[in-house]
Amino acid sequence: MTALMSPTLARVYIQQGHLDKAEAMLAALLARDPEDGRARVLYNRLRRRPRAVVEAEDGGHQTVWVRWREAPIDRHLHVVATTYARERPGHIYVSSCVCTTKQGEQALSTGPHLGSVAVALVEAITDQHGRLELAPLTVAKPLIPRQSRGRRRR
Repeated sequence: MTALMSPTLARVYIQQGHLDKAEAMLAALLARDPEDGRARVLYNRLRRRPRAVVEAEDGGHQTVWVRWREAPIDRHLHVVATTYARERPGHIYVSSCVCTTKQGEQALSTGPHLGSVAVALVEAITDQHGRLELAPLTVAKPLIPRQSRGRRRR
């Protein structure tokens, strides 16, 4: 690790999705200074993070098939699909389902405006003011559906 190691840089890595890199940096920081409170908090959060995976596949007929595994079932989770409307720039279509099992699959609507689809496994969190926040646990590789293809079962 470099001399530029810091909890702040680890946060940047986390925000960019480089979780393993951030975890390694924080471990090195804690080896050097076990009393670093900011590094300890971030490191503990990363160590407890779920190893959930979500994948998406074009289902044809305005649907996307979503599969998830290793979902932490002790949280209020949703699988969310967001379709960006190709014909209507700036418009999105969102569909979701509650995720109550560690693994599963579900067809979600992509709406009538075919465009790229982003799928995520998110935790629904209510803050102290009663506002709902969606915290992504994992995001699938972006998908561009093909209108004519039907769903293929494996």
